[in-house]
Amino acid sequence: MDFVEWCDQVLNNLSRALAEPPDRTAISEQELAALIYSEVFIARYEFWDSSYVKGLKAAIRELKRVKLIEVPPGMGDLYAVTAAGHEYLKNKEVLWQEIRRVPLDSEQEQLLYVTNSLSQHRADDHAWLEDVPHEPVLSSLNWQIEQLWEVSKKLEQHDLAHRQALMGPRVILRSKYRGLIWEKLHPASRESFAASNTGVQAAQNLPHAPHGRVDAVSAIDAAGKRYLRIFLCHSSGDKLAVRDLYGRLRSAANYISPWLDEEDLLPGQRWQEEIPKAVRESDVVIVCLSQNAVNKRGYVQKEIKYALDVADEQPEGTIFLIPVRLEDCEIPERLEHLHCVNLNQSRGFEQLIRALNVRAEKLGIVGGASSVEHDLIDEKSEQARVTQLRQELLASYPGDREKAARQLGRLGPIASSAVPTLIKKLKDPSGAVRDAAAWALREIGTTQALDAVDRYENK
Repeated sequence: MDFVEWCDQVLNNLSRALAEPPDRTAISEQELAALIYSEVFIARYEFWDSSYVKGLKAAIRELKRVKLIEVPPGMGDLYAVTAAGHEYLKNKEVLWQEIRRVPLDSEQEQLLYVTNSLSQHRADDHAWLEDVPHEPVLSSLNWQIEQLWEVSKKLEQHDLAHRQALMGPRVILRSKYRGLIWEKLHPASRESFAASNTGVQAAQNLPHAPHGRVDAVSAIDAAGKRYLRIFLCHSSGDKLAVRDLYGRLRSAANYISPWLDEEDLLPGQRWQEEIPKAVRESDVVIVCLSQNAVNKRGYVQKEIKYALDVADEQPEGTIFLIPVRLEDCEIPERLEHLHCVNLNQSRGFEQLIRALNVRAEKLGIVGGASSVEHDLIDEKSEQARVTQLRQELLASYPGDREKAARQLGRLGPIASSAVPTLIKKLKDPSGAVRDAAAWALREIGTTQALDAVDRYENK
């Protein structure tokens, strides 16, 4: 599902919810999430820090931007479909034709295509957008920052991409609903760019995904690049958390190629044969643990047993099998000899990336720490990140403030300098921002932070 299809699904669900009894004029983000995913699905703690929520917030933001939904006066954080939104559900052509007529020159088209390729993330049942720093864009297009600065400004003026200009100069880009529709409506232009020398080079330089399908045996793509193959062993009951981990791994470093059955099994393949084959041909097996996985009998236990057998064949000291706790649970006796990563702790993902980087170095895939690990580990970078997130807590859009609070929480005690600002956000007009700030303060864990949360929760 691409982001345009996802936005249309969110709009349809919002319209349907408001049309059903009891008559409502607007509903909250949480009610909309329950309608799309189900009450049981959103009740899990990790849901609210997953790509599902990121996708829902992005869809709401973009649908508001094109005036298909709105916050009615005096309704706070409730959303309603506008008159234009109802018309759009009946006939998309009016908006789409207006977007189709936006004139772009070749440079603007190139930048739009690369931005959309980097910013848009897809899954089977949702999609979301990520901010794109200027470095991968410059690398993909072989541009200088001055050229990107000017072309991105024009693209923003056409309302086809979000642009944040920073000192340096630096530019952060993000796709827009309108820009993704423009690309959909100009497939011939898109194909022409893809076939050009610039387009071929851009495709080779895009850092997110391997070029086409990675060969299962050699983990080498069509361009000859070697990837770290990672098998995600998990229970079917943990699909939500595992899909999110799969997406985070793909985005974390350009040498990582995770393997997930629902993403990588092809129609017609015999899964009973392909899964053991994928385990044996992987460089790392991540065993995703939860109360459900530990207590459930079935194929996941066979996968763990098979992975242990393959681990026994590895040289002494090899990082091959990594137990990862998705939630608080016991470690199976067979895995107790291995150090476990706790993803529900603020620095859990950092520890996982460290381990993967060590394995990749041993295999000669990378020569040093990944960019993500540098961002997480380097103290100066961390403090710079905290300073940036403190500024983002003051953003005008509630979703951006909530995102900044949650990212500060993931940094843990390192973000202690942001505690005063987070305490102020406990009085934010948005309930989602207040909850995110309280969660972040608990994760940071200083006495000042915990006292503030206690006062907030007991008032």
